Amino acid sequence: MPPWIILIIISLANIIIGWQLLRLFHAPDLDWLERGFVSFALGTAVNGTTALILAELNQFHILTLAVLWLLIWLILWFVNKNRKEREERKVRKGFYFSLRSLRFKIETGALLLWFVAALWLFFRPHEFIIGGADAGVYTNLSASIVRQGGIVFDDPVLAGLDADLAPSLLRPVPTQDGADYYLVPAFFVTDVANGRITPQFYPLHPVWQAITYSLGGPLPAQASRASLLLTGLWALAGALAIYLTVRQAAGWQAALLALLGLSINAVQVWFARYPTTEMLSQFWLWAGLWAVGAWLSGRKPAQLWALLGGVALGQFFLTRIDALFMLPVLAVLGVWVWLRRQNGRAWFLLPLTWFIFHATAHGWWLSRPYFLELSTYGLAIMRQQRMLLMAAAVLALLALAGFAYIWQRYAQHGMAYLRKGQRPLLGLLAITLLLLAAYGWFIRPTLPAPTGWVDSYSTNTLPNTNLENFVRLGWYLSPLGVALGALGIAWMVWRVESKTAVLLAITLFYSLFYLWNIRANPHQIYASRRYIMAAIPLFVMGTAVLITNIATFQNNQRYSWRNALALLLTLVWLGSTVWAARGFISQVDYKGIIAQLDDINNQLQPNSVLLFADPAPIGMGDFWGTPLKFMYDHSVFTLRDPDQANAPLLVQTINNWQNNGYAVYWIGETAWLDQQKLAYSPILDAALTATNLEGTNEHKPQALITAKWRLPIVEISD
Repeated sequence: MPPWIILIIISLANIIIGWQLLRLFHAPDLDWLERGFVSFALGTAVNGTTALILAELNQFHILTLAVLWLLIWLILWFVNKNRKEREERKVRKGFYFSLRSLRFKIETGALLLWFVAALWLFFRPHEFIIGGADAGVYTNLSASIVRQGGIVFDDPVLAGLDADLAPSLLRPVPTQDGADYYLVPAFFVTDVANGRITPQFYPLHPVWQAITYSLGGPLPAQASRASLLLTGLWALAGALAIYLTVRQAAGWQAALLALLGLSINAVQVWFARYPTTEMLSQFWLWAGLWAVGAWLSGRKPAQLWALLGGVALGQFFLTRIDALFMLPVLAVLGVWVWLRRQNGRAWFLLPLTWFIFHATAHGWWLSRPYFLELSTYGLAIMRQQRMLLMAAAVLALLALAGFAYIWQRYAQHGMAYLRKGQRPLLGLLAITLLLLAAYGWFIRPTLPAPTGWVDSYSTNTLPNTNLENFVRLGWYLSPLGVALGALGIAWMVWRVESKTAVLLAITLFYSLFYLWNIRANPHQIYASRRYIMAAIPLFVMGTAVLITNIATFQNNQRYSWRNALALLLTLVWLGSTVWAARGFISQVDYKGIIAQLDDINNQLQPNSVLLFADPAPIGMGDFWGTPLKFMYDHSVFTLRDPDQANAPLLVQTINNWQNNGYAVYWIGETAWLDQQKLAYSPILDAALTATNLEGTNEHKPQALITAKWRLPIVEISD
């Protein structure tokens, strides 16, 4: 099935379920875009959670999911069947349908033009199926879910491996809690005797990739292309979520400007094509922020907005493990809405609490090595910043206690007491943010660099570039984008409202957290993924809000100096953003690599055993053994240290595999085979080539590198 058709089917399946859910609420004031987006978001949450639970129970299958989808739709249809129609069929007098206003025509036309451009920008995926990196882990994990029917699984060939061979055919990970080895990077062996493999990462995005992989076709090449396109769909949804959030906070003009600035940003485009979880995370985070803002600002129906906010933020917790860092902010929000007796608070708190519990339980039982590793990392950061965190905790508790006291003591006038002193405090906070921006840009990069950290996979020492984080963010926003964004954010903080309070609290928390301390990565563009959820959209939003507040289109002042300044800033800002995106928009990494690997696989017998001879910490067995294992269904091992291997036992194991009907292939130098006097016959000497953006952490990536890999393959004779 063509990949585009698959994305249309998935989108329609989500919208149909979500539309039935939306009919349960009386929401006549939603415009066409809001109605479609809410339906898509609610349906995506229902279908994604259903697929995830099936995978967790080792019952994932596309037909099972289709039957459950039909059952859910029938239940919702039956509930709505005899309900009185809640929406008027006639043309409403709302702004979108008013013949007196140009907003509908301008906004709709602009969105259609953006949609066409976004198809080219977002739907040119990097063909990242190579192991040894997070992107390849996601695509291969999705294939594994389809083949195994679940996330954690027992591999029979691995289970039959003699324990004495494990140290030489698997990679020991002595620093990893919950696992002694990994088969290939991020696929931990948590029970050698049973061959149990526990993949890394939170699974919501891989489960969605598994759905597209299932619909993609029987061949791995076709299926993987379909799953790679999925990230573009989340990028579309994420950009629209940010658009709706900005429109709600600052008007449609600012929203269109923010949408344009975001869509041409280098990091946004790059991760729209990159098969990791960033775009799905962005979609759920900003959908939740939009809904919570609508709910707290009193938009009706309160139950709908509260439900969407709780569900979207809950899905964010299932998508990425660092969502747990957001718990303090949400705890304060929960206390606030409860003390305030906010209408619909149970609709928000119950689904949010359930999904947080679900995410935590999944981490402990189904992704424990990853869960413990990230928890340890988080605790290490807290230990490093314990004084700062303790001060923040004390201040938060004092503020919460003071609010509770005022609320209880002066129930009738509590809000008046709070509002009385908020303007000076907000002004102080805005000034503090500007000072932090100046410090991060001008002063912090000049301080002595801290010591680096050791990569647990490659054992290389990576530089600690935390002092340069803010400047490096400017590589992709442009220096002007950083300056305008900081001013706009300060303006929004000073003029904070109910519809922007939670938005600013969460996005500022995430932005400050990762701008202060981001775990280093040898590939700079990949390290910038930490900023695509909150920091980059927030700075783009701040810029759009600032420019539209400078402009004025009232009182026939269309050609005032303010409008001229706003136009000049817009053109220079957008031009600098495009200039910063040079090379990123045009480049597609690893283009053609799927077809090359497919050609290699066609020379191998199905369900073979592949033995890579490669002592490198991250080598051919990791790069190419990962897709050959999980996408092409071979058994893969890497002989990492031939000198330490029990040679007679390994020879006997090879004979056993052959006696059980497996063809055994050796990939790499054949010196070990010659030493053991094993006969073999050449199959092919494969050469793989691909062009990708340079992997550097010292400067902004610009150069294109042509990578070459050589895979000499022989078949060991019976």
